[in-house]
Amino acid sequence: MSLLDVWLGGTRVAVLDDAAAFGMASLQYTDDALRTFGRGGLALSLRLPVREAPYSAYDARPWLDGLLPEGELRTVLADRYHVAGDDTAGLLAVLGRECAGAVTITRNGDGPPVESGVHWLDEDGLDRAVRELATAPFGVGVDGRVRISLGGVQSKLVLVGADDGRFGLPLDATPSTHILKPSPLDDLGRERWPGVVHAELFGMRVAAEAGIDCAEVSFRPVGDRPAILVRRYDRVADGTGLRRVHQEDLGQALGVPPTAKYQKAADPLTPSLRRVAGVINDHADAPVTELPRLLDQVVASLVVGNCDQHAKNLSMLLDPDLGVRLAPAYDVVATVALGVETALSLTVGGESLLEDVSGQAIDDEAESWGMGRRAARRRREEILERLADAIGAAADGVRADAGEHEVLDRAEADARRRLALVAG
Repeated sequence: MSLLDVWLGGTRVAVLDDAAAFGMASLQYTDDALRTFGRGGLALSLRLPVREAPYSAYDARPWLDGLLPEGELRTVLADRYHVAGDDTAGLLAVLGRECAGAVTITRNGDGPPVESGVHWLDEDGLDRAVRELATAPFGVGVDGRVRISLGGVQSKLVLVGADDGRFGLPLDATPSTHILKPSPLDDLGRERWPGVVHAELFGMRVAAEAGIDCAEVSFRPVGDRPAILVRRYDRVADGTGLRRVHQEDLGQALGVPPTAKYQKAADPLTPSLRRVAGVINDHADAPVTELPRLLDQVVASLVVGNCDQHAKNLSMLLDPDLGVRLAPAYDVVATVALGVETALSLTVGGESLLEDVSGQAIDDEAESWGMGRRAARRRREEILERLADAIGAAADGVRADAGEHEVLDRAEADARRRLALVAG
């Protein structure tokens, strides 16, 4: 029995069918998808090319679960909509109007997704939506027509930004433009990781100052709560309005569930940078261009002390106009400056601890992707030179916008010290 329709733009590309297993659904591409993308074409996922035969629930679930939030966020939303926490199809039925990439999901038979405009928020309304995130993720408590799903474990608002500076919540299938990430709070209402906003602003701005393609971020406090505003790179304004650009994270592309986004030793199916590079080699229009871009992102994360570069914090763009390529960098946070352990989410050159990664380990890693060793070393040296120049400018910019913070001081000092460690 068909449960849900999956859309890319105005095309109904797939249906999700009851898999006779609670919360699970198989995926079948439609005739429209076959005509539009052709057999073997890339529509929803690199892991799920277009074909006539359906994909089983086992094959489809990692991609579907990747559209949903994780952990406590998923539990809260499931309770709010009276859906079992493991009912992936049920959650997508109520939340899937605005997802990552170009995907929208409707109940079977409801027709194309409907854009219902924007619920605009004044500053008090924005502050209230942020304060209620713990019980109403994504602002679903503000308006019943807010039907948003986005991966990750951090509470956030998905917003539409206007040219006059206003922000609002997208209703039904209205595309959003920004993501607001307030500093998470603990059960006592205190910042769970004091300085995390400074740590992320620093990480992202170092990457940007070094010329690495990355999401645009800015400091945007709400009330007395520090927050980061991220402009979505999977939304593009064109002559007809806002266009969704499809993407998927590397967990989805590798077929691993969100709970398996970290590398595990001795597991051949675990995500790894080598497997990420394999996806690029197999599917990118120009791997010779994309592999160096991946190396840039990896080196930047190492320098700023971001140990949380896991499979879901790397993504691929599947753009009919520009082809398949690595997505801009995002979620680059100086985690070590926050006091987080230095175990890497994905190993580099066989090293699992940040302090053990040398220049040679980086070159070993890149060589395992298929890059020539001399080319890898040259690229590493080039990006390190740019990062060296970027650290001070990035730190100064964060101080000017968000103020002083000991986490920022520590992140800047650590990054300068780490430059020398990965240069040899």
